[in-house]
Amino acid sequence: MFQVLAKFKYDDHKSAEHRARVADGLRGRGEPRDAGAEAQLARRGLRHEPSE
Repeated sequence: MFQVLAKFKYDDHKSAEHRARVADGLRGRGEPRDAGAEAQLARRGLRHEPSE
């Protein structure tokens, strides 16, 4: 294999509650690429502040 092309989909049609759970999960899990995915949610205006 020489190359892999991939596409990430950020579903704007999900509820704000769902997007908040995703952002909280990414933040809590802390895997190497989770911060980038959470940052993409923020850039697209989909980030929700962490729940307490």
